[in-house]
Formats: sequence, C-alpha cells, structure tokens
Amino acid sequence: MDRFILNFMILYKIKSFFIKLYWFLAHLIVDRLLFIIDYVFFFRLKKTNFLPLDLTSQKVLVIAAHSDDEILGLGGTLLKHSTLNHDITILYVTDGCKSFNPSVTRQEMVAMRRHEALNLSNYFSKIKTIFLNKISFEFTVSESLISEIAHAIQNSNPDIIYVLSPIDVNIDHTNAALASFAAIQNIHYRGRMCLYEVQTPLTYLYANRYIDITDFIENKKNILLSYKSQSVMFNSFIKIICYNKLAAIHLPNTNAAEFVRELSEEDILQLIRRSNSINKDKILIMRAKRFLRTSYKSMEKFFLD
Repeated sequence: MDRFILNFMILYKIKSFFIKLYWFLAHLIVDRLLFIIDYVFFFRLKKTNFLPLDLTSQKVLVIAAHSDDEILGLGGTLLKHSTLNHDITILYVTDGCKSFNPSVTRQEMVAMRRHEALNLSNYFSKIKTIFLNKISFEFTVSESLISEIAHAIQNSNPDIIYVLSPIDVNIDHTNAALASFAAIQNIHYRGRMCLYEVQTPLTYLYANRYIDITDFIENKKNILLSYKSQSVMFNSFIKIICYNKLAAIHLPNTNAAEFVRELSEEDILQLIRRSNSINKDKILIMRAKRFLRTSYKSMEKFFLD
C-alpha cells in the first residue's frame, strides 16, 4: 500500500509539472506572436489619433486578477498618479496560486505574491491593497464575488476605476472583468471607468486614450523585475516594456505609453450583454486564437453593433 501511494504521488507530481509546463509554453508562444503582430500593427495604424487620458481624478481604484496585472498594464500610469499625490487602491481578486514556477510550491506562491503586492508601498506614496483571495483559475463570476467587488468600490469611493479588459486570453482576467462590470452596474457607479490591457493588447482599434509614461518607464521595469515569484516570466515582462515603447512611436513627444479605453455606460452594457460570448472558450489556445482575431480585426464590433 505504501508503495502504491508513493507511485501515485510521483505520477501526480509528473502530471502537475506537465500541466504547468503547458501553461508556461502556451503563454510564451502567445507573447512572442503578440510582439511580432504589435510591431506590424502599430506601423499600419500610424494615422490613428488618441487623446491623452485626463489624470485629475484623485481617488483611484484598480481591479486586478493577480498581483502584477496592475503594473503590467498600468505601472507608468499609477506612478504618474502617485507623483500627483493621488490615493491608489488595488483590489486583487485571486491569490495567484497557480502561476508557473517549478521551484515554488503553491503555498509559497500565494505568500510571495501577497508580499510582492504589499511591497508596492515602496514605490507609491499613498497606496492601499485589498485581497479577495479567490483561487486562481478556479473562481467564477458568482453573486458573492460581484457583491465583494461592489462593497470594495463603495468603501473606496473612487473617482476613477481601472478594470481589466475582458477580451483576454487569461480566463482569470476575463472573469475578474465581467464580475467588475456587474458590480459597477449593481451599485450604479457614476465615476470614470477605463479598461486596461495585460495579456491581450487593446490595440489601436479599441483603445481611445493614452498615457505618456516616458518619465516612468524605467521605474515600471524595476517594479516588474522585483516580482521574484514571476522570475520565469521576466522575458514576458521585458516584452511589455518594449511594447510600451513601440506603442509610442506615432505619439507626439512621447517615448513610452500605456493605452486604455475610457468607457461610457453604454460600453459596459454592451460588454455585459456579450459576457457569454466573451467567455465561451476555456482552453488557452482556443482563447488565444479567438481573442487575437477579435482584437486585431473586429474589436470595435463590441461597441458599434
């Protein structure tokens, strides 16, 4: 019996390793494809015009699925808010337990990611963190989650909310976004709202505002490299920095930029109505195929039809 249990444990660990390896390689391939597509795409759309995002809102709430989402998508923007002495609250939906790192156990990953989130106080003057601790890649858009997010919004009373884009290959990002939209609608929030990009670019078809982060790009890079739990993903982090610089090529007097879509109330209603379609695919490769096609060919249909 002991030998049977031992063999079972060995097989279980081998299976777990290959599942994690699949996720890592899939993300790696998607990242590399995105960089090539981004390069071509930005040059094709060089005549697109954007307005700079108004950063006068003094109370900021960012809803993230994992600790690092907010820096990947908004690191420079949040640093800019911080220099303006704005209050920043980060709401983390998951515990981030299933990030791929073969040298770290699940429990260690949760502890490391929480520590890394709290460590942001070293970079931002006025920051608060909220942890909902949902299990990564297992949580769903439930009434209890919607209620928790709504409660956090009401307590922080933000002037502007940055929400993950639901058009994303990472299902945690999509579920966190859809739960956020439902919460925002339930409490009739009337402040400003913006979508930000993490795993899948918003692209020039979808974004309508940019933030000049030229003076903050190196600090953003340093914060990303401080996430030791994500050491196997550092190449992807560097890709994000390159993406920020590439995205600024056609912007006036700007060497690095982040992009968001500032949402109207109708935009949110459209996204909620399309939630089942948005979240149809569960397999990563299928999500990547569909969302890449959506974001580079027909993203605007989410708002125009």
